[in-house]
Amino acid sequence: MELLSEMNFKMEKIRKQIDYFEENPDNQVTEWKACLDELSLLFQDVARQQIFSSNEEFSEIKTEDIKFLLIPFYQAELIQKFSEGRPSKLKLALKFYDEFYKILELYNYLTKDRIASYKVLIGKEDIEKKKPSYEDQSLQRQEKINLYKQKKGLSEKLKVNNSLKCLFS
Repeated sequence: MELLSEMNFKMEKIRKQIDYFEENPDNQVTEWKACLDELSLLFQDVARQQIFSSNEEFSEIKTEDIKFLLIPFYQAELIQKFSEGRPSKLKLALKFYDEFYKILELYNYLTKDRIASYKVLIGKEDIEKKKPSYEDQSLQRQEKINLYKQKKGLSEKLKVNNSLKCLFS
């Protein structure tokens, strides 16, 4: 139990560091790397402690443990801060985002439409291949419109979220 409270403390410390990095973008690369290393070690601790189980529902996860599901997301966010080797860093960040989405998918937190939209956005599925073949061309057109609206809605939510984040920073 002591290890779990230490893990909670580390996660809170890392979250605060990431918030600090967002407010002060001129941080040293060594600080980012150290934080990334801490996240990797924490992710290993979470796996060793078996905090999550693949046969449990999202609603069964303890509220205080949900923050550990965000580790791959935070890793992706930090990796994007590195300027050297940018293309390879972005590919690595996408892998961490993908891991985060897999976690959300595992706990049935995402709808099938959102999963499909995410796969289209990261290029894992072609819009045309993911769609069933319809006789009626108007149905295909309507699906494309709906997908566009979903993307636009997600983009707007992200803009609002970033605006709110700036207001409360």
